[in-house]
Amino acid sequence: VTGSQAGREHVEHSTDPETGHQVDSYVDAQGHVYLVEMDTDGDGVMDAVAKAGPDGGTIVGQDTDHDGTVDLVSHLDASGHIYEQDTLTNGQI
Repeated sequence: VTGSQAGREHVEHSTDPETGHQVDSYVDAQGHVYLVEMDTDGDGVMDAVAKAGPDGGTIVGQDTDHDGTVDLVSHLDASGHIYEQDTLTNGQI
């Protein structure tokens, strides 16, 4: 990270080149992305979030019914394979 954002936390706004949908990347003071939010359906509302998981994997939360809350959590290993999926109802697995 260079320029005015170097050395402080910030959000980088971008657009997915394939879909044109919004992507927000949260970057720490050292320049590492620690959280990514995505608008997966192009309606202008962020409906998926991803963060680093254990052992080089990723944890992805999705709002599949578009009510504003995460209702599907997927755990991916370092190769990108889903090894666990949890469905949430009212915040409970």
